[in-house]
Amino acid sequence: MNYNWMKQVESFELLPWEYQEMIGLLGVEHFIRLLQSFEKSTVYFSERNLIPLLKDYIETREHIPNRLLARELRVSLRFVYKVKEESRVRRRRRTRGN
Repeated sequence: MNYNWMKQVESFELLPWEYQEMIGLLGVEHFIRLLQSFEKSTVYFSERNLIPLLKDYIETREHIPNRLLARELRVSLRFVYKVKEESRVRRRRRTRGN
């Protein structure tokens, strides 16, 4: 379907609230691009899928204090400690194996 007609619509209150929220955050142009890219697909946004990337981000910021990192990322201090400790253990195992 061609969604360009949406650019001329003045009110989106007939759409589900999730669509209205996305239009408010992204604008109509980007919302149309999302519709075109994921047409007839169900898209579910879950933080769980971001955990591996978040852990990598934390591991590469060893120099940043744990409390500051936890506050910046809005995760628990315990989570940051755990990720950094797991990273240190993996590094130690690699250096012992060589």
